[in-house]
Amino acid sequence: MVQLDIFSLEEKLDIEDQKVVLLVEDQKVKVLPPDICNHNCEDYYYLKDFENEKGFIIRAHQSKKVSYSVDFGDKQGVFYQEELQAI
Repeated sequence: MVQLDIFSLEEKLDIEDQKVVLLVEDQKVKVLPPDICNHNCEDYYYLKDFENEKGFIIRAHQSKKVSYSVDFGDKQGVFYQEELQAI
């Protein structure tokens, strides 16, 4: 058994968590239905308003979780990566 220090563990987690392809600015995306995303009620109704709408990513936000501002032409919204599908 090999003991890992905290730095080795963080590196290992970062590599495994980055398997998801990051979206980029100006990429066309579609908002997934809230039933697929498994969120709480507050998020459910926010996603329901944007369900299946198509727009373009205008900005990425870095925090604990990556989120994206999406422009739909007549309105904008902010979504987590798992709530969007590249098209």
